[in-house]
Amino acid sequence: MLDLVFYTKWRKEKPRKMKSKKFTLVMLAVLLMGMFMLNLRIQLVKAQPSPDVNGDGKVDIADVAIGASAIGTVEGSPRWNPAVDQNVDGKIDIIDIAIIASNFGKTFP
Repeated sequence: MLDLVFYTKWRKEKPRKMKSKKFTLVMLAVLLMGMFMLNLRIQLVKAQPSPDVNGDGKVDIADVAIGASAIGTVEGSPRWNPAVDQNVDGKIDIIDIAIIASNFGKTFP
């Protein structure tokens, strides 16, 4: 059995209009038939956000401060920041801040 794993970033974006629903359904049918015939399994996995919360290329006190300002929030809260939710559990708590802080000083592309 061959496992195909697709990593996705979960962002709240406006849904895009599909140009051709028929084409999309045909491609889905072909994919499902291929999976059945080749005994393939597809798994979607949430990608873990970067600890570089502000995207400046390095984890520093600014990233920790951004995390601290969102602590105690859940999805939908006014101060909710999905970039701070490091373990992607829908809430920002001390675990998320610890993940950011444990990467302090590291650089990211």
